Amino acid sequence: NSTSLFAVTPSSATYTIPPANALSEGGHAVSASITNSAGLSATANSSFIVDLSGPAIAISPANGSITGTETPVISISYSDSLSGINPATLSIIIDGTVSTGLFTITNTGADYTVPVSSMLNEGSHTVQASIANSIGLASIAISTFTIDVIDATIPQITNLSPAPDSASTDETPVISASFTDNRNELVITDVSVFFNNTSVIADCSITTQGFSYTIPATLIDG
Repeated sequence: NSTSLFAVTPSSATYTIPPANALSEGGHAVSASITNSAGLSATANSSFIVDLSGPAIAISPANGSITGTETPVISISYSDSLSGINPATLSIIIDGTVSTGLFTITNTGADYTVPVSSMLNEGSHTVQASIANSIGLASIAISTFTIDVIDATIPQITNLSPAPDSASTDETPVISASFTDNRNELVITDVSVFFNNTSVIADCSITTQGFSYTIPATLIDG
């Protein structure tokens, strides 16, 4: 019974809860009853919630994670067990660009599958999400993840010149070839070129598109 805590007048009763007795987060209930001079009584009840925190937010891909696709599913999940979520306050930023409109939004989360036409580059990416609950308390979550795609496609060597099994009158031909790769991730330091079973890599001109090698001495017939 907390009646003694209240300042009572003929028309009301008031109690300001001091910081030392601050209510905890969660549900609380107040019940008041009073009797008039004729002995007639009335009772009123009130239940209310104290909410001091913003919603819980989680982002996928998770912060610090590595994903192997340039078209990931980006998911935001959120909840607020006390005051409830206000989905209209959701804001999502991908790599510095407001992207909320790309997501399918519900009362519990938002999802966006990055399409091939907008695929994310390999490397680091950051997603920031914020949302408020029904009484305006907001929370922010940030996830920075890395895209690292493993390419299982073997690079191709084409346009080899002189062509295999061909004949030529040029005694100092330029030997060349083109490179192609599914993801343009050729590492030129891994290129090897042999002429007559001898490495000539040091004398080659090499790019990610191909190589060329000019034979320094006249070749004999054969």
